[in-house]
Amino acid sequence: MSNYLRKIEQYCMLSSVNFFLSPVVLNNVLVELERLQGADTGEMDVSSISRIGSQVRLVDLHDGAVMVVKLVLPEKSNPQHGLLSVLSPLGSAILGKKAGEKVEVSSFGYRHSYVVRDVS
Repeated sequence: MSNYLRKIEQYCMLSSVNFFLSPVVLNNVLVELERLQGADTGEMDVSSISRIGSQVRLVDLHDGAVMVVKLVLPEKSNPQHGLLSVLSPLGSAILGKKAGEKVEVSSFGYRHSYVVRDVS
């Protein structure tokens, strides 16, 4: 894949303007947000679960590259500064994940695999 296409693909995967979220995926994001909101009431320990406001360190399983992002609401998204919308393809995939869990995102016919290294 050319460097130009890789940059376009990365932009689309991180962008808060999302043409790829199906109704099923969007529903899953909403259910996960509701679950995490209930967890904030003290029903479970959420300190190690990625949620809005969490900083998440990901490792690309293809090339070992490390990416650090902070999950935010769409209006605060700024992928160039590491602020990733929970409605972006990658943001919705890492929402609710813990360290050690695998994340997969499909974009332009390619599957990208990451592992969550840590959540803070």
